[in-house]
Amino acid sequence: MDGLAGVPGIGEGLCEGGELVCQMGRDAVKDLKLWQMENGADLMDDAAVETAEEAKEPAEADITELCRDMFSKMATYLTGELTATSEDYKLLENMNKLTSLKYLEMKDIAINISRNLKDLNQKYAGLQPYLDQINVIEEQVAALEQAAYKLDAYSKKLDGFHSCYRSWSAMVRSRLTATSTSWVQAILLPQPRRVAGITGAPPCPANFVFLVETGFLHVVRLVSISQAQVICLPRPGLYCVFYLPNNL
Repeated sequence: MDGLAGVPGIGEGLCEGGELVCQMGRDAVKDLKLWQMENGADLMDDAAVETAEEAKEPAEADITELCRDMFSKMATYLTGELTATSEDYKLLENMNKLTSLKYLEMKDIAINISRNLKDLNQKYAGLQPYLDQINVIEEQVAALEQAAYKLDAYSKKLDGFHSCYRSWSAMVRSRLTATSTSWVQAILLPQPRRVAGITGAPPCPANFVFLVETGFLHVVRLVSISQAQVICLPRPGLYCVFYLPNNL
């Protein structure tokens, strides 16, 4: 209402009609200003809202176009979702097929492994007797080794025994009677302590020695043949050496 007070002729006309009229006009202007101050803001807000609504209200053609655009975008979205879902389903289907093929391959491999294990078990069962024989042979070989060790030790002892008679075997042989008879009694000789001038000869573990030529088919006949023991078979010097134990 300030604009009304400044309009030419309104205030002047009221004042020209008389002082009372002028005063009433002034009071009316004040009241109008007061009312405007109290209710002017609400009126302006309502007017502004109505103006905005009127300004934003689209035309019917625009609404149709917006609906078409919305439905088009919605259709595109749904098509994409359905397409992705279908592709995911196809991917899962292919994965399931590959998995089933792998399971079939693993099944074949497991069957082959089982068959091979059965074959190996059968072969092992067939080889078991041979393995047992190998164990028996190992035991026999161990026993033979022990016997060989004992025989070697015994042969060393016998070598010491035969060394007692090497120097005087020629003298004994000269006393043997070489005949063509089938029985020849060997010369009975005492056990020597000195042989052919060799001193320090080791004592022999026999009391008597019998030497027989083997060029003729001779057999040594002893008084008690069951108690005689053969030390060795014919040696390179063509002798058989026998001895009687000390308890005879």
